[in-house]
Amino acid sequence: MTTDDAWTILRALQAAIDARDADALAALFHEDGVLIGTTADARDRKAVLAYVAAVAEGDPFRWEFTDVVPFHEDGFAAFGEIVAGDLRAPFRLTLVAVEGKIRSFHGSIPFGF
Repeated sequence: MTTDDAWTILRALQAAIDARDADALAALFHEDGVLIGTTADARDRKAVLAYVAAVAEGDPFRWEFTDVVPFHEDGFAAFGEIVAGDLRAPFRLTLVAVEGKIRSFHGSIPFGF
């Protein structure tokens, strides 16, 4: 995973969120992908589809990532902030993508924020 690859994935995620397009979000995930978010998790395809549909239908938000650190040939960590309405909070993400599809997404806001 290169830094450019990581930024490409992050831009695709944000573009799908901005478009409120659940199908585009779902298409970014591998059939066996898992998603761990700040409010819930998705451990199989059906749950991932439900999660991304809720994201697409929910209140708008954006990530403002400032740093990307590749840590494996298929993975990276990203650091920045999540902005939703009046909320601005630190956000960190680890992501593994194989052949362009997300296999593991784990995003979180630090405890106590």
